[in-house]
Formats: sequence, C-alpha cells, structure tokens
Amino acid sequence: ILGVDDGRQLVVSAGELFAVGLEYRHIPPMRKLLQTLPEVGDVKMVTIREHRFPFLRKVGLWNRDNDKSGGTLVEKGCHFFDFFRLCCPEGATPTTVYARGGEAVNHHAPGVVDHAVVVVDFEDPPGDPHNNDKEEEEDHHDDTKNRSSRVVVCTLELSMFAEASKHQLEVSAVGAAGKVEAFAPAHGVKHDDISKPNFRLGLRQPMNWDQATAAPPESHTIGAVEELHVPIDDALMQAGDHSGATYYELLEFARACQQPLAPNNLASVHDATLSVAVGLAAQTSIRERRVVDVRDLLRGMETTATKTAKTATKKVDVPLINVASSTATLLTTTSEDQ
Repeated sequence: ILGVDDGRQLVVSAGELFAVGLEYRHIPPMRKLLQTLPEVGDVKMVTIREHRFPFLRKVGLWNRDNDKSGGTLVEKGCHFFDFFRLCCPEGATPTTVYARGGEAVNHHAPGVVDHAVVVVDFEDPPGDPHNNDKEEEEDHHDDTKNRSSRVVVCTLELSMFAEASKHQLEVSAVGAAGKVEAFAPAHGVKHDDISKPNFRLGLRQPMNWDQATAAPPESHTIGAVEELHVPIDDALMQAGDHSGATYYELLEFARACQQPLAPNNLASVHDATLSVAVGLAAQTSIRERRVVDVRDLLRGMETTATKTAKTATKKVDVPLINVASSTATLLTTTSEDQ
C-alpha cells in the first residue's frame, strides 16, 4: 500500500479474509505487553525505539526508493504506527503528527530518511463518552478544541545506523498506575537467552504526591518492578527474523481460515491504511517542517469501512490446515474458485 487511496481500494475489493503483514503485534514480548496494558491503567504515553542497521538490498532496491516504498516512515514506520494504535483505548484514532529527521549517514538515495523522531497524538473518536467536544467535526484544525478528549502521546525514535545495540526494538507504555516495557533482540541473534529479561512491569504505590516532601521518596515506597523473560522458540529465531513474529502471524491466519467468523489478531486493511496514513503524514511533516493533521488523509475512510463490513460476514469454505504443524503451506481458495 503506497497511499491511503490504495488502502481504500483494497477495503472495497478484498475478499472474505484478507490480512496485512504488520507483524510487530505478533512478537512474543510485544504480545505480552499488549496483554498487560490493563494493569497500568489508562495509557497516556507510548514510546518505541528502534535502533537498527540500514536498509538491505532488496529486489530492485524498492525499499531505497521513496516513489516505490512511500518513504521510510511508510515502509518501515507503518509497523510502529500500527502498534501505537493497539496500545491506545479501543477506537482511538491518530490526529496530529509532527516529525523531524532526514538523511544523515546512509545516503542510499536522495531524500530517503535514515533517522527520525515522530510524535503522534491519538484521541477518542467523535461521539466517545470520554470526548465531550461536540464541535470537533466543524473545525478539527482548531487547537483549542478536543481538550476534554483522552489523548495518548506516542513517540517513535528510529535510527537506521545503530545496529551496534543490545536491543533492536524497545517499547514502553505508561499509564497512571505504572509502566510496562518489552524488548526484542537485534537482528542476527539466533538464540533465545532466557537469562536476560525482555519484559518489565512497574506498578506505582498509591501516594499523595501533593503532600510529598522535598526529598525524593525511598525506592521501596514508590512501587514494585518485575522483570521476566518471555520465551521465543529457538527454532523460530533460527528460521527468520522478528523473533518468530511471522510464524505466529501465519498461525493466526491459519486459524482464521478455519474459523472465519471468530475474532482474530490479524491486521486488517483498515488497520494498515491507518498506519500508512500516519507514515505519509510523518514524511510530509519532515519535508515541510510542520505539524500535519492526519485526519485530512483519513476523511471518508469510516464510510468505506462501514460499507465493507456489511458485506464481509459470509463464511468462506477453505481447506483445513494443521495449525499445530511448525511448517504449514497455506493454500486457500475462494468460494468462486471451488
């Protein structure tokens, strides 16, 4: 998907089951983070840091060409922006994007971003009981509006010339009750070291900070921090990258083929289009040095998605797949094909 219009077209033309490859939601420590979010209360801040190697040489160098990839913050950033939304309250949508970055070290091609900091605001949708602003649709460019809605501030720090790092991916989500963190190893690591924590949960102790003394509180009074290791199958580590995420994503797809009407954790075209819209806004923000209102790109999507949902309830007949198998070939056909 190179643009929001492409995503809208896919929403209309997609078959009964269509999943987009946004695999970060399937990385085992990141899945644990998503499952633990209720313990930290309403999430207020999400931060993702990816320090990694430069773009590799892929077919036709498409990933080093903004015209083919949409830009680094579309091709690479869509995974992060999808994960941001999963950390936010259900129904929250991206509103404003501000990004700084550019081409500093790699020089693959003119204008290909190799480092960036991106700040994205996610807010409750219009009509949400937490959002009392009834005038939002009249002029969403007015910064004095929406002050009563819940806002989650999400920050991405991306460097494409920092492969000498312990973790390639570090994620934290902070709520009023605490903070949860998850880590994924650098690419090239093929062994899961169970002695090293890759997940951390810190819960605050109830305290009246308005009556706190001038001296910092003692460590034992501010809360407990738990560290643990979320296991990743060594066979998956050796088979590919992303800590087994692609395998778990395909496993989820196989289950969805067997039970098309059951809930699943696959990324839909709608999910992907939202993440691409944020990436395009971030690219524009860097290029034009301004805050970009991503809702301008998303206008009309809700109507399209609603129309599609009404026609996407018919069950599909697909061959059964052994989802327990460590290697499975997914051969699916549409009803018309059969």
